[in-house]
Amino acid sequence: MLSLEELRADVERCIAAALEGKCSDAPWKGLLDRAKAAGDEAEAAAREALEEESKAGIKRSAKDIGDGAKRVGRRRRTEILALAFELCATWLRDLAAVASGADEVVFNRDRLDRLRSQAQDLDAPRARRGAELVQETRRRLDLNVSEELALEALFFRLESLLA
Repeated sequence: MLSLEELRADVERCIAAALEGKCSDAPWKGLLDRAKAAGDEAEAAAREALEEESKAGIKRSAKDIGDGAKRVGRRRRTEILALAFELCATWLRDLAAVASGADEVVFNRDRLDRLRSQAQDLDAPRARRGAELVQETRRRLDLNVSEELALEALFFRLESLLA
């Protein structure tokens, strides 16, 4: 079962790696693994439900069941990655706000101390540009680019921009 706090922690690790120039450690792998696990779980549940329906008399071929389950899994994986991108963009937006002295507009208020620490020497426009890069990468996923390559490129671009 997906934990939003675990996903949020993965996102924070990725942003921290970009800020610290440590993207060579591939911090995005945790995001991919979490999305894959959620997709696999959804696919298995869908397969089971479709097989039960088939046993109950709804005509479905094995291929239809497999294809339907795969679609559900892919959709769930994509949803998790979309959420991770939103969390990344929000974190970067918050970094820009803190770097600009606008703590009162921060969304991640429970992480304000960490945001202040990360924003100390950060140029606010660069953090805003980082949030734009995240959104651009999210849109590219709609074009069926490789999720892993998209994340890798994103975090190296963020590292180059922010570190």
